[in-house]
Amino acid sequence: MFLIEQPLMVIVDETKIKLEGWQIYIWNAIDIEDHVILAVYVSVSRTSFDTIYFLKLVLNTCENKPFILVDGGPLYRWALKRLGLEWEHLNFRDRNHI
Repeated sequence: MFLIEQPLMVIVDETKIKLEGWQIYIWNAIDIEDHVILAVYVSVSRTSFDTIYFLKLVLNTCENKPFILVDGGPLYRWALKRLGLEWEHLNFRDRNHI
């Protein structure tokens, strides 16, 4: 595992796809400045547990707590507050990096 010294901003998102009859979610996070992929997580659900687990994976790649950019998903707000992270909601156009 490698540590990113201090990403100023990280964008996170999840995508639902259908694979061999299963609905799965692919979660990903990138450092907005250099577009390094910080974490990827695959799940069969999109719950509060999945969200907080994924964000902890992201934090494991960072030396300090990053500023997180998210969509309007309510699961992110709860998990980010629980982890004490600063965050901002962005609309689709502004989130093209992810």
